[in-house]
Amino acid sequence: MPKTGGTMEHRRNLRMILAILGISFYCYYISLIGNRGFRKTVTKYGSSLRVTPSSQRHQSYAAHEQERKGTSGAKETECTIYVAPSSLKGNPGYGIFTTRNVWKGEKILGGPDGVAIPVEGYDQLDVPKGDLKKQWIQLWDPYWWGRGVPDHVAFEAGPDIVDFQIGFGYLPNHHCELSSLNPGYPQDTPYEDSLANRFESPGAGAFSYNIGREFSSTRDVKAGEELFMSYGYCKHGSGPGWTNDVYMPAEFNVASDIIWNRIGPHANESFHFDGSGNVVLEDSVVGNDTATVKAKLVKELLPETKEQVQRLAAAPLTREDLPKYLASKRGVNPRTPEWIRENGMCLETLVARKSTLPHAGQGAFARFSIKKGSIVTMAPVLHIMDKDVLALYEGQTESEAEEGNDDDYEGDSVDKEGTKGDGDKNSGSEDGESVDRNHPRQVGTQLLLNYCFSNPHSTVLLCPATNAVLVNHCSKRKQQCGPNGPNADYRWSSGWDPTSDEWRRQSLEELATKSFRGLSFEIYALRDIAPGEEVFIDYGEAWEQAWEEHVRQWKPRSVPKNWISAKEANEMNDEPILEDLLVGTKLVEEGATTTFGDHPYLMTGCVYWTTDMDYDEVFENATATLYSNNKKNNIDDMLKTFSDDGSRYEYPNNKGYASHEDGLHWPCSVVYQETGNDKDYDDDDSYQDTYVVQIQPNPTYPGVDDIPWVRNGLPRLLRHFPRSSIRYFVKPYASDQHLPGVFRQPIGMRDDLFPEQWKNIPDSK
Repeated sequence: MPKTGGTMEHRRNLRMILAILGISFYCYYISLIGNRGFRKTVTKYGSSLRVTPSSQRHQSYAAHEQERKGTSGAKETECTIYVAPSSLKGNPGYGIFTTRNVWKGEKILGGPDGVAIPVEGYDQLDVPKGDLKKQWIQLWDPYWWGRGVPDHVAFEAGPDIVDFQIGFGYLPNHHCELSSLNPGYPQDTPYEDSLANRFESPGAGAFSYNIGREFSSTRDVKAGEELFMSYGYCKHGSGPGWTNDVYMPAEFNVASDIIWNRIGPHANESFHFDGSGNVVLEDSVVGNDTATVKAKLVKELLPETKEQVQRLAAAPLTREDLPKYLASKRGVNPRTPEWIRENGMCLETLVARKSTLPHAGQGAFARFSIKKGSIVTMAPVLHIMDKDVLALYEGQTESEAEEGNDDDYEGDSVDKEGTKGDGDKNSGSEDGESVDRNHPRQVGTQLLLNYCFSNPHSTVLLCPATNAVLVNHCSKRKQQCGPNGPNADYRWSSGWDPTSDEWRRQSLEELATKSFRGLSFEIYALRDIAPGEEVFIDYGEAWEQAWEEHVRQWKPRSVPKNWISAKEANEMNDEPILEDLLVGTKLVEEGATTTFGDHPYLMTGCVYWTTDMDYDEVFENATATLYSNNKKNNIDDMLKTFSDDGSRYEYPNNKGYASHEDGLHWPCSVVYQETGNDKDYDDDDSYQDTYVVQIQPNPTYPGVDDIPWVRNGLPRLLRHFPRSSIRYFVKPYASDQHLPGVFRQPIGMRDDLFPEQWKNIPDSK
């Protein structure tokens, strides 16, 4: 839900988190199929089973390719993506399903998912209420992205930052073999810092500028299939405890070998059966547990009856096909589009667009007609026991934390609640000394607060995880959206989440013991809502008053020289690098290692990965003292000594930023632009539109301090670096969300809906 101006922008598509209902990673596979006993009487069944000839398989594939050239058959006015009970055996939760055929490379939704909300200070636990903060992090850890964080988020506030991606980034179940979702980024605008003008809008910094991911399919998916995503944990023990109890590729491969050795065209063994037609296998066939293979899981994947063996042998399979076949046939329950429509809830009801309200960022717009009284969107919520854990404290010297925030602005400081104050919470100390970590000073509040519901009589926060967060504020009192007031309202889930019904009857003490999500809201229509109409709810009078007070206290800021947003700068990717971000040769010759030019807001990042050159003896043997004490440093000599050819550093497959993996960009200083007449050091004068750059240490790279040029304080210079591989990023702590006095206020939850037993703040307070 919005947190900004007249209608705080509910950007983050509260993605129909329904799918999350029981979606705890742990419960994913755990109970698939139990052990089964074997009888002694044995019948032989050999390798004479039919295998479809490769020519027939080729014909089937050709027919499928022809079908792909047609349409999926879905109408644009028809919902095709649903949340419904998961198909995974043993998983009591929900999953995401498609009722249309989805071809490889096709986008799942019509546009980006909901917004992504950065959560910073993740590792900062030595703070007031640190135990409660640790409890919050442990509860939320399975639901936000600690890996796969886009670089524009990673650079925003230091290395301990995670990405709370609602909707599709939060709902899909994990599967290594059946994974079909690729989480890319919008090609044009992954970071929309032009949604609010920080110099003119009191809503600047009150909502996330990180546009949600664009999910596409990594393979052909048939109507009725569940859409899975790999979390990256594809080996036992490679992640949380649940990874020891679920099928991994190793089990699928061992089971496939056993089957193929018995039914393949060159089979040298046979399946055996007892008198009832049940498969009998000696324990030695499967073997014992190893560090990578669980024998019990292998057994569960093998056919159990003669009929199942015959079906396997008759299927048009190759050895390479078997792992996915076993995953789809042995570990999931089949679903049909009709069953999904009857038992699921649409995930495509709302789409994100720029709100019709000022200062509100994105809003939620109806994609289809919504009847009065019907559910607009589901909103599974994650709870936080104490809202104070969202406080942000000094994590570095105050001068560092403040860099880029308010040096260029005039006017009184404003405290974090949007009221005029003495600046104690938002401005740095005069001497820039490190903060006493035993008594840390609060410098702000997590942006997440603006997306959560709260009651003034309780410390508890309830944070939706679907497109519901896109729904902005409007009241009948102020009529921001028109004389009729809001067209929707919120309430507890109406039966589709039985866990929620149970949890909200429990005490605060019981709620505090929960280690997974179990509560849900829903937004429903107060009147008929037409396609394309923006959806609004009432955030409550307290929220409305807080916003109006913030607007009264807010003062415009002066615009620094040469100001440009990150979005605008990156749209000029064919233009030379901004002059303010060219550091020139002098600073490099003098030994500067962390300068990014003079721009007040932006820095540059370069596509980079380590190679053997990073560990070359020139960096091992040279010392920073020798380099920095040499007052006769010459850029030409330095390039000869410390540089190599940077032309190799291109985006993978030339797909650009939208397809980048986290950590692909390293902070870099752009020294100067090369020309065809420049003196090159490989006797090649053909380079045009390239640069000399100095790579800076990437704090998110594991073991970065052990790289010789980092350890010894030496320059990592690259020649012929492509302009297309240089991107603009917002400097750490310089985003609008880190400005002094940004609006922070939770959405108000009415007394009649909030459980009485959770109200732990006395009225006097």
